[in-house]
Amino acid sequence: GDTKQSLYRFRGGVEELFDRVAENYAIEIGHLDTNYRSRRILVEAVNDWFRDVMPGYQDQKAFSREEGYLKVREVEEPLPAAVEELRNLMEAGIRAEEVALLVRTNKEGMELQDRCAEAGIATVLQTSNSLKNLPRVASLVRAAEWYWRGHPLDRWAIEEWGGKSLERPPWFSPHLPPAQILHGLIDELGYFREDANLIRLLEFAEGFGDLPTFLEEFERSTIPVAGQSQKGARILTVHGSKGLEFPYVIVADRSGRGNNDRSPLLPRYDEDLRIERIAYRISGRQYVDEEYAQILEERGAAEEKDRLNLLYVALTRAVEGMVVLYKEKESVFEPLALKAMERGHPSPSPEVEKPEKERIEVELRSYGSQEKGESGEKEEDEGPDYEAILFGTAMHYALEMLGGFDPFYLPAAMASVRNRYGTLLGPEALDSIERRLDALLGYRPFLDLVEGGRILREQPLAHQGQLLQLDLLIEKGDESVVVDYKSSRKFESRHREQMRRYLEALGAAGRKRVRGYLLYLTEGGAKMVEMS
Repeated sequence: GDTKQSLYRFRGGVEELFDRVAENYAIEIGHLDTNYRSRRILVEAVNDWFRDVMPGYQDQKAFSREEGYLKVREVEEPLPAAVEELRNLMEAGIRAEEVALLVRTNKEGMELQDRCAEAGIATVLQTSNSLKNLPRVASLVRAAEWYWRGHPLDRWAIEEWGGKSLERPPWFSPHLPPAQILHGLIDELGYFREDANLIRLLEFAEGFGDLPTFLEEFERSTIPVAGQSQKGARILTVHGSKGLEFPYVIVADRSGRGNNDRSPLLPRYDEDLRIERIAYRISGRQYVDEEYAQILEERGAAEEKDRLNLLYVALTRAVEGMVVLYKEKESVFEPLALKAMERGHPSPSPEVEKPEKERIEVELRSYGSQEKGESGEKEEDEGPDYEAILFGTAMHYALEMLGGFDPFYLPAAMASVRNRYGTLLGPEALDSIERRLDALLGYRPFLDLVEGGRILREQPLAHQGQLLQLDLLIEKGDESVVVDYKSSRKFESRHREQMRRYLEALGAAGRKRVRGYLLYLTEGGAKMVEMS
């Protein structure tokens, strides 16, 4: 452990616990005196900065004999300067993918991403900000709400973004699924097609059958934003960078004033680091309450320690080189008394191509995890078939609602489907879904496959920057079996390619043996196609 990297006191993480555990169990704490990550100049600079300001700090030796690169620069505006320094590194032959830009807050990360986009530099935003806070996404959801409620303020936001009047289209119905309404809205307006966050919005909306429920849950949601691309410079907060390393790092000072601790509750710990008292913050109370004054003093000392820890983490992420951008006044780097300098030279990356602005194309015709239905599938240039999409979504929902793969569970699953989709699908479509599930529950090859296995439904899986959704994952010992439901054998080659991605992702996740089955549920019955 390294108490210098303790960042989460605000979540209850107390760094003093490390030493206390060692004392209680008579554990000898050793010190690693060699830095195996960073080049020599970086290690020496960190020693100089923290030696006299961080209590108990011990100098480290650099394992690397390579010099490295360090630039410390005083700036008025950190974020524009960060874009400039990123451009300088790229012009020196450093690939954008080798650079991480560290900021203090999610808001600063979003602003920095916009500035990089304006400069034609691709970035991957890795903050914890939520999708609902993005202006484009929020205005799109408000427009959908205007379709339903008719409130003029909801309409105004989207018209400001798009520059054209918004009217209710003839296809709109308040009974349509939210994903279908949003999808139709995007088509109606004809813009936002380069925003990958729309895919995340549509995936989230696909889980709801009615607009009011979607709007309520969207306000409560914490959906991570998508990066603008899968390649480019990374943008992340210092907290998010903990435990990571990057060839080159640009550390930006905060763009505004610092946030004072405003927590209304102030805990005080006893000798065993258990909370013995919680005080309520009241302005001026320290002048009449001596114990409260002590709590504030202890809190201030702990906050100062946390600020130094945060600086230490930020300044120890780089391997090859680092650029530090600090302000003259109200700087987070003030305790370190930084001086402008530049030492060493950046080492060009091999085979660097001239940086170009990456254009993001988002295809919205097949946004969900479901395939189009058998009877209504269309060629790609004919546009989306909403009835077929709804049929596929309802069939997958029925499969998800099955309590087990036994005919006993079919009536309850179909009751759930009728409750959720009965007003949207006709009786023929609902009967078709029931017939297909009934055929599945009597299909011996499938029943043999799931027997004795650990069943995971709608299993998410991340692979190479993509979020995959497995309809059914069966775990049997050291073997993993993926089953992907399909309502038609049309586009079978595309289904096979999708299954290959699933199998590749499971293999990369360390599964020793993987198999896959495309399970076609059609009016003609159930049929499995094996892939491995």
